[in-house]
Amino acid sequence: MTDNQFAKAFFYMVALLAALTVVLVGIGILMASDVDTRMEAEKQQHRDRIIAERIAPAGMLAVGEQALAEDAEAAPPPTVQMAEAGEVSGEAVYNVSCVACHGPGIAGAPALGKPEAWTERISRGMEALVENAINGYQGTAGFMPAKGGNPSLSDAQVRAAVEYMVENSR
Repeated sequence: MTDNQFAKAFFYMVALLAALTVVLVGIGILMASDVDTRMEAEKQQHRDRIIAERIAPAGMLAVGEQALAEDAEAAPPPTVQMAEAGEVSGEAVYNVSCVACHGPGIAGAPALGKPEAWTERISRGMEALVENAINGYQGTAGFMPAKGGNPSLSDAQVRAAVEYMVENSR
């Protein structure tokens, strides 16, 4: 093999390797951009799922024979069944509708079991407490939505929940 033939073969080999390198780099860039797109889509799905969990209702209260019309695929929120429509458990109503605010004491809500938070409210009388819980109340310390934000509660259920909270916060 002459020097000229060797140089020609060497040049073709280098050119072939350079072309192969360009092709492989191009494929790598395409694959990497697809991975970034998929990862961003997965991150957005995760964010959407977290937001949906945060804004989902804490639960529902079903009284008597009331049935829950939930999608078969979706996990139903926790429910409280009461034996009779006339029988109302303040603790059950509290655990489903009131605990979100009155458990930790957020948004100015007096926390259950904290007498210092309830003293002034209790001094106004049970009827005033029940009326504010049913109709809602805007005070200097916070806001109480009507029926704790659960319009499906009856006045008797709200009263039972208020009595339960007062009794356990003296």
